[in-house]
Amino acid sequence: MGTHPNIRVYTRGQSTIQLETQPLYIVDGTVIGNDYARAANAVNPINIASIQVITDLSRLTMYGTQANHGAIIIKTKMSDKY
Repeated sequence: MGTHPNIRVYTRGQSTIQLETQPLYIVDGTVIGNDYARAANAVNPINIASIQVITDLSRLTMYGTQANHGAIIIKTKMSDKY
C-alpha cells in the first residue's frame, strides 16, 4: 500500500479543520500515532474487520493527549486480541 502524505482526517468539526489537528490511529490495540500515512501503511485494507471513530472525550482519556482530537480504532481480521 502506498503512502498518502496529503490526506488529512478530521473528527471533531469545523474548529478542528481550522486548527489542522489529526485523530490518533490505533491498529489492533497498538498506537500508531496521529499520522494518516503511517496508519495507512500499517494495515492492508483487505484485512480490516472494523473501523471505529471515537470523539467522546471520556472514552479517549485512556489514550492521553494524543487523542485530544479523536481516535480511529482499526481492528483487522487477523487480530486475536479482540
